[in-house]
Amino acid sequence: MCSAGSSGWSPAPGDKQPWLQINLNRKYRIVAISTQGIFNSYDWVTKYTLLYGDRPDSWTPYVQRGGNSTLSGNWNYYQVKRHNFHYAFTAKHLRFLPLGWNTQWGGKIGVRLEIYGCPY
Repeated sequence: MCSAGSSGWSPAPGDKQPWLQINLNRKYRIVAISTQGIFNSYDWVTKYTLLYGDRPDSWTPYVQRGGNSTLSGNWNYYQVKRHNFHYAFTAKHLRFLPLGWNTQWGGKIGVRLEIYGCPY
C-alpha cells in the first residue's frame, strides 16, 4: 500500500492533533505494520497508536499483550520497524496517531508505512 519513492506523510506544522487515516475501501485482515522515517531527513515517529474500524467515525485501538496501545516506532529515518500483531484484526479504515517523534536537529513528525494483510 506504499508507493515507491522517498516521500511520506508529514502533518502541517501547526497541526496540534495530527493523524493519518488510511481508507482501505474494503475489509482486510490486518496482521502487521512497518514504519520508516522520511528519506534522508531527521523526520521520524518514535511511538504511535494505531486505531482501526469498519466506519470512519468509530475506532478501536490496537492493544498489545499486557494492555499497552502504544507501539514503538523508529530511531532513525532509514531502518524499518515492523510490528507483527499478536492477533489479527479486520478493518476498512486505519488511523495512525503519532505520540512521539525525533526533535533533534529540527526533526518533526514524518513517516512512511506499510500495512500487511489480505482481503477478508
